[in-house]
Amino acid sequence: MIKKIIIISLVFIAGFLGGFFANQKIISKKTINIEKSFTINQPSPSTIIGQYYNNQNPTPSATPIITSLPTTASPAQESLPVIRIPYQPKTNWQIYKDKIAGFSFQYQNIPTGESLSYEKINYYKEGEKVNITSCFTPKQNPSHTELCSTLYEITIYNNYDGSSRRIWFKNNLNSFYQCNLPIYYADIYLNNINGLFITSECNSSWGSTYLVFPKGKLMIVIYKNGLSLDTKTKEIKIDDIFYQRLTTFKFD
Repeated sequence: MIKKIIIISLVFIAGFLGGFFANQKIISKKTINIEKSFTINQPSPSTIIGQYYNNQNPTPSATPIITSLPTTASPAQESLPVIRIPYQPKTNWQIYKDKIAGFSFQYQNIPTGESLSYEKINYYKEGEKVNITSCFTPKQNPSHTELCSTLYEITIYNNYDGSSRRIWFKNNLNSFYQCNLPIYYADIYLNNINGLFITSECNSSWGSTYLVFPKGKLMIVIYKNGLSLDTKTKEIKIDDIFYQRLTTFKFD
């Protein structure tokens, strides 16, 4: 009788343990399936970092599109867009020639229109600097007071060592880079002379535009106040007045 009781007890215990471990296997399988599903549905850390970087730190295109200008580029210049401005001298404009730096340009020196608009050389020193000023007389001004402001200016540096134009520019006009705003570059040709076009909202409340042209040991820098860019499309644009002045540049 005692033996029967012991056997029945052992069978009961074995059955209980067997059912317990069977249930544990089912639970474990369900847990594994849930964990795999969770891992697949979650973005990887690299994706999260990438999305955060793109949303919070937008990077401007390194090759902005140029509108209303020829845009052909040679294989050596594929990294930058190209602006080609033809030489189109004016028959009735005054000529300024810098014999030391070896370049010339024209400016509109005859007062025209109701406001008597014209340009003049406000300051110059050959081989160093020249300032071109635009003047006009407001028609509604009873005192007929003439108003003048700098249209653009040219500065000649004599320390070009043949290095990258961008590196030279950064080393010599470092204040231009003291802001976190985008800077746009392009190759520019004036009368087939190659230079670097640089424009940004840096350095001025209206932005700044620079054109730098290496010439032997000289670097001829043309500066114009104002951003030469369509801020909506991020396309480089040169205003008509400045464009017409650039068509008169000639290098010896």
